[in-house]
Amino acid sequence: MKLPYNPKDKKSVIDYAKLLRGKTLRQICCPHILEHNYTGKGNFGQMLEKFYFGYDPNSKSGADFFEIGMELKTSPLKQLRNNEYRPKERLVLNIITLLAPSQHTKTADNETDDKTEG
Repeated sequence: MKLPYNPKDKKSVIDYAKLLRGKTLRQICCPHILEHNYTGKGNFGQMLEKFYFGYDPNSKSGADFFEIGMELKTSPLKQLRNNEYRPKERLVLNIITLLAPSQHTKTADNETDDKTEG
């Protein structure tokens, strides 16, 4: 299957992700999304990976787009009674340093190894 974006190009991945703005997964993905078997916390991200970005969800420690060192992070929203939106789940980012720039190197198995100066 040919992907509608280039997974080896950061700009292409980001531009494709921006097409999601203002849409639901049901609006933008194929009808098979209603038949998914993903359940529990993280199922929104799993559906996005499978039905929008076109790759099988996994639990590998490396980046989702390992060739460009990008990780896909999602946070579903819930609509409150007053029509405001709030995060439905907590989003935790724990491998980011704000004190020094990150340097990425590839390991033998193509996983990203983060090394920071400091």
